[in-house]
Amino acid sequence: MIYEIALLPVHNEHIETFRRAFAEVAPLLSRAKGYGGHSLAQGIETPQLFHLIVRWQSLEDHTLLLQAN
Repeated sequence: MIYEIALLPVHNEHIETFRRAFAEVAPLLSRAKGYGGHSLAQGIETPQLFHLIVRWQSLEDHTLLLQAN
């Protein structure tokens, strides 16, 4: 299992827009080969910083998604 960790800064005035957009994109992510789940957490002390953790079955699955873009 491979964990991809991304820190996603979002301007305060765009937080709700970001949440809605991510909710629309998440189903696309879940269809990727090797996808093993994800979590998106908003910082408590820094609410404009979101932490995205995506679990992949292998490093190859993670890099295949990157190469597709």
